[in-house]
Amino acid sequence: MSNLAQMPAGLFTDNTKPLTERYRLCVLRWKKTDSNQNPHAAIYVQVPRTTITVQPEALQKALQASFEETQDQVIRDYVETTGIDAVALVAKGMPETVAAPEAVKAWYEKQAESKRLSKDGLQRWFDNYAADNLLLTMMVKQGITEETGNEKRIEALKQQVAKAREAIAGLSAPTTRYNEGICKQLQHVVALVDGETEIRDTLAAKLTKMLEPREISLALDL
Repeated sequence: MSNLAQMPAGLFTDNTKPLTERYRLCVLRWKKTDSNQNPHAAIYVQVPRTTITVQPEALQKALQASFEETQDQVIRDYVETTGIDAVALVAKGMPETVAAPEAVKAWYEKQAESKRLSKDGLQRWFDNYAADNLLLTMMVKQGITEETGNEKRIEALKQQVAKAREAIAGLSAPTTRYNEGICKQLQHVVALVDGETEIRDTLAAKLTKMLEPREISLALDL
């Protein structure tokens, strides 16, 4: 990485070039859409090159391109999150730490976690690790077997499992809050899982947090 603390940046033109061979250009463009009739002009960032060396060598080019594409997405997320301010970018540039390998690694991990904890991801996790255990547990508790004549009772339990599945999937939303009764039931469901423990532990922690009393402060100058 360069010793510079900042990566030079500004408005992109066809004449914009990398400063030296040690840099590459990250160009951010915005399209005109129904909700964005006046998209911002293209912005460039001079990014110090990070060279990836791997074996076998045939993978090196592909991994290099993948890393740089992700690096560009990290920079885009930073710009859009902090606000597109071309004047400030021209004057100050952008911190090198935004696109450092450590930042790219953290972005990958965040994206991976987001996919695992998405609604679809949690539904898949439930189907693979919780559904059968939950159904079996309820059947044992109620003394139900798979013998002929118990089909309706088993179907009723499967409907309860489906409701639990949707409640678990609902935990993907940051704003979801369940009452104490539902939280405790879902805690029992999560505790039945003995595989994919990372998601299990994440959900358990979220449910525990949800049960904590919420402090509400109100400061009015009346």
